[in-house]
Amino acid sequence: MRKLLIFLLLTCSATVNFTAAQTTPKVQPQIPDLTGTWVYVGELPRDVTARLIVISQNGEEIVFEEVFESQKSPWRFSILLFTDKRGEKNELPVRNSNERIIVDSRTSWNKDKLVRTMTYTTQMKSSSGSTSTTHRDSETYRISKDGMLLIEAVVSQDGPFGSTLRNLIKRTYRKKV
Repeated sequence: MRKLLIFLLLTCSATVNFTAAQTTPKVQPQIPDLTGTWVYVGELPRDVTARLIVISQNGEEIVFEEVFESQKSPWRFSILLFTDKRGEKNELPVRNSNERIIVDSRTSWNKDKLVRTMTYTTQMKSSSGSTSTTHRDSETYRISKDGMLLIEAVVSQDGPFGSTLRNLIKRTYRKKV
């Protein structure tokens, strides 16, 4: 009887351990494909005839090329993002200026949204000298359900007016077909 009881306890223990070791696999959310040419839908500066974002996406790498078409001074720049949060450093030119801004950022997917948090410093020159301001922004990109719109939202966390004033910029782009 005692051997039978020990056998039953060991069998139950093994069954519990085996069941506990089995886990339900996590279902990865569907990551949208941002690849394509996206045309800005909104008011443009007077000298700009079109604003585009050309996106290429390959695994964890995404390249954004922003294009401003203009009769006077066409302008473009590219940034490289890694969606595994390893971080990236991109140099951005300032339009109609020789200044360049270095942007440190981290990028990842949050369900169906591409989220980029960034830090950069800008210089402001005045008659009394120059001051620098560090900005902390968050950008999100998502695609509409029909796949025809790319919605960009930028929230400024810190800036020239401190963290009490949060600025929200929202842009919409239509997919060029």
